[in-house]
This record gives sequence, structure tokens and C-alpha cells, in this order.
Amino acid sequence: MDRVRSILWVLFLVGGISSVILGWIPISTEQTSWDGPLLENNQSARVEIVKFLLSSRVEIDYLDNRGKKIDTENRVKRVLDVYLQKVPKIAPFLPRSYRDGVSSSTGDKEAFPFQMYLLTISPLVVLAVPRPRAEYGAYCSGGIFSTGIIPSAGMLLDCYAYLAKPKIRPGSFWFSPDLGITGQFLPEGKSNYSINLKGSRLDLIANGDVWSVQRHIVTP
Repeated sequence: MDRVRSILWVLFLVGGISSVILGWIPISTEQTSWDGPLLENNQSARVEIVKFLLSSRVEIDYLDNRGKKIDTENRVKRVLDVYLQKVPKIAPFLPRSYRDGVSSSTGDKEAFPFQMYLLTISPLVVLAVPRPRAEYGAYCSGGIFSTGIIPSAGMLLDCYAYLAKPKIRPGSFWFSPDLGITGQFLPEGKSNYSINLKGSRLDLIANGDVWSVQRHIVTP
């Protein structure tokens, strides 16, 4: 009887491990029609959805113009959320429960005075724009892909918006975990502003009360 129990236990363990392994095997990939964040040459990343065998796991990727997949959870949201604590103008407004990119409680959340705009990926560049209390959460509702937002696990109830046009407001600044920039203010009163990237240039051009964001390839 003990031998039978041992065999059944081994089969149970092997079956469980097999299910876990099989659960990481992709079975379908769907390239959607949704626009992702801005890439160089003014192109938009495509949103790709990957489903896995014997699992409810779904992976959301951005597909860049070179066919490279960028994991939205680990390479975008996770990287940005962890970097928030290094941005001096943002760190004081993170929830007290914030730890290494994740917050566990909205009850201890300070009023977050910035709307975050993901200007581009590869590299990640975010523009933080001051906002009045009446606009809190205004850009973080609706469909995630149709409205172009990435919910934050660090800010809680806030997000990174990549389709909405950033508002032109005094006190705006940008940061980038990929470039090691923790905060560069945009000069007030200017109608354009440029951020030099490797092989390209990110341009913010005033259009009324919002910025039009473009990214051009720069040839040596």
C-alpha cells in the first residue's frame, strides 16, 4: 500500500510540474489593431496578445518596428513603477505602502498631483504634468488599449497614458529609467522642446494647449 501511495504521489507531482511547464507554452498570438506607444520614425508599436497552453495566463507585448517584442508588464510597467522612487518630485507622493514598484493599499495614498504621459518606448521616456484635483483619474478610465493607458501598481488608481496628448503646463518635467534621468524640467514659454535619443530625437511641439509629440530618426 505504501508503494502504491508513493507511486501516486510521484505521478501527482509530475503531473503538477508538467501542468506548470505546459502553462508557459504559447499557443496563440494575436496582433491587434490597437496603437501602442510611440516609436522612432513616428510609428506606433502594435499591441500583441499571447495566450498559453493549460493556463489562464495572458501576456501583453508591444511589437516595435523591428519586430522586437517588449513585455508590457516587466519591461514597461514594472521598470517605470520601480523607478518612481528615484524621481525626487514624485517620490513624496507615493503611497506609504509603496515598496519596490508595488503599493498594497489605496488607504494611505497621498493626492497624486501629476498626470504621467509615456512619450515613447525604447527608450522609456515619461512626461509628468501637474494637474488640479478635479483631473485626478481623468485619464485612467475606459479601455486600457482603446484609450492607451498602462495602470500603475506603484501609484495606484493612476496610470501612464500614451495616446492622450500631454497638456502644456508650468512645472512639467520628464524622466527616463533607460537614460538614467530623474527629472528635467521643460522650459516655460517655449513652443517646442527636444530630447536627444540614440539615433533619434523626440520633439514636443506646441499645438494650442497640448503638446504634439514626434520622434524623428537622426542620421549622423
